[in-house]
Amino acid sequence: MRACAQPSYTWQAYDMHSAVGWRSEGLGISRDGAAGDFRWKDKPEFSGASLWMGSEAMWLLLNESEDSIYLPGIHGADADKQCGYDTVDGLTYAALWFGTRDSVVHLHPGDPYYTSEVRDVSGDMAVGNVSIRGKDHAAVWTAGDPPVMVDLHYGSANSSYARATDGRWQGGNSGLNAVIWKGTPESMVLMNPTEPGLYVLVGMALNPDGVGTQVGTGIIRDQFDNIRDHAVLWHDTPESWIDMHPPSSPGTNSHMWGTTGGVHCGEVAGRAGIWFGDDPDSFLDIHQFIDPPPTGASRAVDIDVYDGKVHIAGRATYEIDGQVQTHAIVWIGTPDGGRPRGEEQPENGASSSRKKTAAGKTNHP
Repeated sequence: MRACAQPSYTWQAYDMHSAVGWRSEGLGISRDGAAGDFRWKDKPEFSGASLWMGSEAMWLLLNESEDSIYLPGIHGADADKQCGYDTVDGLTYAALWFGTRDSVVHLHPGDPYYTSEVRDVSGDMAVGNVSIRGKDHAAVWTAGDPPVMVDLHYGSANSSYARATDGRWQGGNSGLNAVIWKGTPESMVLMNPTEPGLYVLVGMALNPDGVGTQVGTGIIRDQFDNIRDHAVLWHDTPESWIDMHPPSSPGTNSHMWGTTGGVHCGEVAGRAGIWFGDDPDSFLDIHQFIDPPPTGASRAVDIDVYDGKVHIAGRATYEIDGQVQTHAIVWIGTPDGGRPRGEEQPENGASSSRKKTAAGKTNHP
């Protein structure tokens, strides 16, 4: 771990990888820790949903037995929850955890749906996918006993995927179109700024003013007339689309994976970083703060703001003894001026992130 100062921020990067594994990845971040995926060196075919709570020595495997052939998977986190899928008799079932192995709650709707998984959770809302007759359908679950599921699939697309929620709406893809749903299949709104095209919506949150922010990736023709992946951002409508690829990195690819509404995370040219607000020029490379430096690429996947600091989960790639490994990484940015750019902090110092709505204890890496 090393601390480095940048204008407005001091950054620390923590390698959360355990020596018994060959691969780990942070996929969600919240007050309860970083959630993600872990694979063992001696059992590379197995993976496990994991929760890191303070350091690599404090990770918790969220399955009942390390010897089980059926292991769960994590996709994200929100406050005191982790979301993904559990495995039951070899089938994947949508699931939530609350920080412990035995806290798992299954959300699978049953017949006629065959499998299911949760991709994102915010407050009392979870989104993901259910499979039916060999096709994937976007789905949303809301609080209830049992939770209420709505199949969001709509139109002629072969499959649809719900990848994100801000606790209000749902976002993802229907065929090649980035879309937003507002709780029902018929409410689907196409977010592609051009037709035809390929756009992927993977993260969303409300900004401090209560306006929705959606992030993802679009296939863009750059100034060299080459097709590139560019980080993109919306504010609730297709007309609000912004190409967030940094002008200082021409001829490269970029992706956005997560947002708090005002601060966004992703990668440019294979290097993890963050953006502030709607400014493509605001990209800050946080790959540089990883120690030891990765031998390969890095990625910032999920982001949250609480206790006046920016918390980010992701991964970095290393080649160790001739083997390529990924390590789960957590970054923490402390704003030198007292609060993060792009996020208005309440006077009591509580988090202003609208994506993370439920209270939870604080565990700092």
